[in-house]
Formats: sequence, structure tokens, C-alpha cells
Amino acid sequence: MEINYVSGGMEIIDAIEELWNMQCDYHEEKSLYFKDKFKNLTFEYRKNAMMRDDKDVNIIIAQDGHMSIGYVISTIKNGTGELFSLYLKPHYRGLNIGEKLMEASLTWMENSGAEKIELGVAVGNEVVLDFYRKFDFYPYVIMMERKK
Repeated sequence: MEINYVSGGMEIIDAIEELWNMQCDYHEEKSLYFKDKFKNLTFEYRKNAMMRDDKDVNIIIAQDGHMSIGYVISTIKNGTGELFSLYLKPHYRGLNIGEKLMEASLTWMENSGAEKIELGVAVGNEVVLDFYRKFDFYPYVIMMERKK
């Protein structure tokens, strides 16, 4: 298995559509309170929103041969970097691929002038907290939303 990494901006986003949908399915399954939000968070909706936002965008795609197996999307706006989305197919987890995606994402944000870097973790997906702690991310505030 030889993993290759492809980096770019919005011009390569269509290559992650299948993985994005897998991530949304995962979050919908794990969500305790907002399954409907993840079900409705379509790739086209998020893609269009990212294109409208005034942010610098970096996308890194991990590939096994010609098959996309994971990605990370990072953004920067007004000096704040955000790890916007990270996903890796389950079969490839634990092989240091996620770590390489994170390191490349953090390097891009730091080299692009991000003064601080944030990320969000969906409730129900707390299993990823230990992964993010390896990169010095810790909970700062818990945001809550009123359910209608």
C-alpha cells in the first residue's frame, strides 16, 4: 500500500464528494440530538457555502492508488485557521494517515499566517478527542443549540 497526498484548493473539492457523504452518514449515525442536521448537510450545500465565504481553503486528499481514502479541509479567515473537516475511511485508520493529514493541514495554516487554529467536534464523536489532543487541541467551550 502506497499512500499519496494531493493538495489544492476548491478546484479539487469534487474529488472528496463520496468521502464527505460517508462522513455525514457517520455523524448522522453518531449524533445524539441532531441527526436531521447531518442528513441535510449535503455536499453541494457545503461546497457552495465554502465558495461564497471569504476564506482561504486548503484541501489535502489521501489516495491509495487512484482511490481517495481520506481528506482534510482547512480554512483561514481573518487570522483564524479552522480544521474544517477531516475524514478517513475506517479501514485506513490507525495507519498514521490521519496524523499525516493533520500535520500537513496545521503546517499549511501556520505557514499561511493563522494566528490561532480551531476545530469543532460533533457531539457523539468524542472518540476523536484523544486524536486531537496529540496535536495540542483541548476543549475550550461547549456550544449548545436549542432543538426545535
